[in-house]
Amino acid sequence: MVITIQNKKQIQLPTVKISEPFQKNTLLFLDTFSKELIKNKKNYKYPEIISFAFWIRKSNLIGLKKKSNLEHSRLGRGLALHITPSNVTTGFLYSWIFSLISGNSNIVKIPSKNFEQIKLIFNTLKILSSKSNFKSIFKSNKFIKYDSNKEEITAYLSSLSDLRLIWGGDKTVLKLRSFQTPVHALDFNFFDRFSFSLLHLNKQSNYEKISQNFFNDSLVMDQNACSSPHIIVWYKTKKENIELFWKRFGKIVEKKYDLDLGNVYLKFSNEVLNLTKIDNFNFSNKDKNFITRIKVSKLQENIHEIRGKFGTFIEYDSQNFNFLKKIVNRKFQTLSYEGIDSKKIVNFLKRKNINGVDRIVKIGNALQMSLIWDGFDIPRALSRIIENE
Repeated sequence: MVITIQNKKQIQLPTVKISEPFQKNTLLFLDTFSKELIKNKKNYKYPEIISFAFWIRKSNLIGLKKKSNLEHSRLGRGLALHITPSNVTTGFLYSWIFSLISGNSNIVKIPSKNFEQIKLIFNTLKILSSKSNFKSIFKSNKFIKYDSNKEEITAYLSSLSDLRLIWGGDKTVLKLRSFQTPVHALDFNFFDRFSFSLLHLNKQSNYEKISQNFFNDSLVMDQNACSSPHIIVWYKTKKENIELFWKRFGKIVEKKYDLDLGNVYLKFSNEVLNLTKIDNFNFSNKDKNFITRIKVSKLQENIHEIRGKFGTFIEYDSQNFNFLKKIVNRKFQTLSYEGIDSKKIVNFLKRKNINGVDRIVKIGNALQMSLIWDGFDIPRALSRIIENE
């Protein structure tokens, strides 16, 4: 199912087959995939697998199709090469599905690390590959694994690709841009992004639900997802309400979060590195290596360079939205909020002509994928129009 390759001679290219977006058999395949993932109880250990399974249900994809409202005749662009994040276990799946439902054939480079989640996913795909009505899908979609340092493989695949979906840090994106692609080929770069939360809590706030939702946004992916928050800006929130939130959040973390010894070391080294970059800070709280709160008196312009890991969060108090003018740039992706009218945030960004923030979602929805991602309208961007007058 996954082919590990050492050189380009070992590459088995897919049969390039294009279709219209949201093709009927593709939706049937994804719905079947979803049901098989949900049926396997071993997957329930990994919330990211179950979230993905629910996302590819036929009912959800039909809803996304209606929302996309594709008004022209469209076909996929051809063969898509996916260079996916190495530290997000289901990242390659979303990249693949973006392109698959847009009508393309795909070569997907999956993470080299042997994640248990990925093994479970491919056990399910292996079951589906034996079904006769899905054989054409597996012929036109291939999954490969290889050392990223083997640039001749990436160069070869790039030379054959009609489009590339590149997920990674800025250096990765810039490096891949140096590989030659066909003149008609398009690149979609999902580069290094930064996300944060804006919360207004009061006595009536549902602290249990908000804390659980914030846990899902941040620690399910160890804050590695591009949409996971690293900063909490407390908007007009009293200190006692902030502490009540952290108390509830801490209980959830102690119950559900497994921080192994290796990650304790990584967390500590990351904190040390961050503190060399932060001005005017103090520790609000540090408890059992689970939660580290770093309180700052101001948000510096390079705050997007400071990333929390394994439960490290920067806190800042604000009485207005003016801080957005100072810190937000193209690095900012997701703003997750609670207790605030999102229209007010949008209007402020528009009124102040702020060039950043591509998503504004309720707390708990930061990791929820949609077909609008990083400012791209995915089905439109990854397919082409056939004009017919």
